[in-house]
Amino acid sequence: MTENIEHTDTRPHYAVDIIAFFGALIAAPLLVTVLSFFLVVPVFALILGAPVYVMVGTPLLLWHLSRRPARAGDIACLAFAADLALLILAFGLKQFAPRGTIDESIPYLLAFGLIFAPIWGATFAHLYRAFMNPLYRDAMQ
Repeated sequence: MTENIEHTDTRPHYAVDIIAFFGALIAAPLLVTVLSFFLVVPVFALILGAPVYVMVGTPLLLWHLSRRPARAGDIACLAFAADLALLILAFGLKQFAPRGTIDESIPYLLAFGLIFAPIWGATFAHLYRAFMNPLYRDAMQ
């Protein structure tokens, strides 16, 4: 005899404000760069890190924001963890791939990203909350 067990997900879900999302996604690295351009390094971080930030960060942030509110610390940790995972993957690929098939600088650029990923992530969270329509602030039932 089998029982029909209904599984209900009791975790809160959030609607993502797409306009605020893409505004914050674009503005966060630009704002960090503008505020720290005199250090020169952030300009290179923007140029080299933006493609990874958009390709990896967009789906990861959409997934995260659909399950949790935008908290700077949480998103900074998520960004750091994502960059660290890419760094480990890049070092692994570099070790096992035939010599010359993977650009030698990629793991080092990702290591450099460990500094900027959490800064851009925290800035994203602050901007997303600032841009967000109040209708999106509460969890959906």
